[in-house]
Amino acid sequence: MYAWRRANVAELNRRARAWMEASGRLSGPELACLGGASYRAGDRVVTLAPGAAGTLVTSQRATIETVEPDSGSLVLRTDDGRQVRLAGDEIGADRLGLGYATTVHRSQGATTARAHLFADGGGRELAYVAMSRARESTHAWVVADNLAQAADDLRRDWSVRRTPTWALDAGLPAVPIKEAVVSLATPHHSRVVALALARTRATAKAVGHLQDRDFSSELAAARTALHQAEQARVDLLAGRGNYVGTKAGQAVSDLALANAGLAAARGESEHGLHWWARRTAAKEAVAWAERQAGAQQRWQDHVAPEVARLDTAIGLRADELGRLNATVERQTTRSATVVDQRRVAQGIVAGLGARVGQYRDRLDSSGQQPVGRAALPVYPPFGAPSVYHAPAPGSDCAPDL
Repeated sequence: MYAWRRANVAELNRRARAWMEASGRLSGPELACLGGASYRAGDRVVTLAPGAAGTLVTSQRATIETVEPDSGSLVLRTDDGRQVRLAGDEIGADRLGLGYATTVHRSQGATTARAHLFADGGGRELAYVAMSRARESTHAWVVADNLAQAADDLRRDWSVRRTPTWALDAGLPAVPIKEAVVSLATPHHSRVVALALARTRATAKAVGHLQDRDFSSELAAARTALHQAEQARVDLLAGRGNYVGTKAGQAVSDLALANAGLAAARGESEHGLHWWARRTAAKEAVAWAERQAGAQQRWQDHVAPEVARLDTAIGLRADELGRLNATVERQTTRSATVVDQRRVAQGIVAGLGARVGQYRDRLDSSGQQPVGRAALPVYPPFGAPSVYHAPAPGSDCAPDL
């Protein structure tokens, strides 16, 4: 299941896990991990950060095989068949999460049998990614009064380009307007709000870099090219598809026929009911062996070079797909970093707004500038932890920014 907004993904995961429990698909003990997440055997999970020593990459999907409460560890079976043990910080909420539903931007590069998209916005590019994940079918779920309204909502959303906001739950935070700045009691406090405005603008600029490049079409083309090369190799060895009527296709057919004829003749020559049938089959086996030798030579002349060419092409296309997936992984990690910085900036702006409101309320009620610990806090540089620094006794109540 996919959605655009993280809040909807969280709700989908909550409901999916509740259904898994109710239907008896989860088993064994439950392990509560750092950050509040809990897991049982059978849970679907997704990595939110790379694993140690390269064992896992971000957005890798897996199923929990074993929960070990005594050691506080989980044993995962990744979708590519590897078994990985995680414990401690590796299973915290910032490193591992439920994987029944994910954001669409995290699904880039993934392939599944069936997909369900909760259509909660995101625009054209996100829709392209969401609708190209599944091999069999994709279902879009829309909240609407009727089918016509749902179709119109999808048409409107899917006609808008919104690449910069793929990973965000909402738009950029509201910023203090000019009136809020000039109405403060002193220019010194105006600097506080101006600083919040500058930080918010810097965040908006950083989020804008998420639009650097969309790899969806290139990933789809690379997967298609790899699939076509692999299918061509299968067709070649079976003498079908585009190879029907070619020298390579005929060589494959001749060799298969000769092998079958030789095997049948040898079987009859050894196990025939009558001596004359065994003698006749032995002579036929000699003839089939000669045909097999000729067919084998034609296979070496026409099929073997084509197999080698296709193997080279498959290797090159697999390398290209791997390179694109790695690039998408790096871009996704960078995007997640920018989004985290945006959240820090939002917290700073919210804190400043609350303090400014308190300050203005005190001015309105007393007509005098408040003193002491009611002053606005000093906020750290962008991206650093928020720490409150109280003014020293006897100092100006306004922070020195």
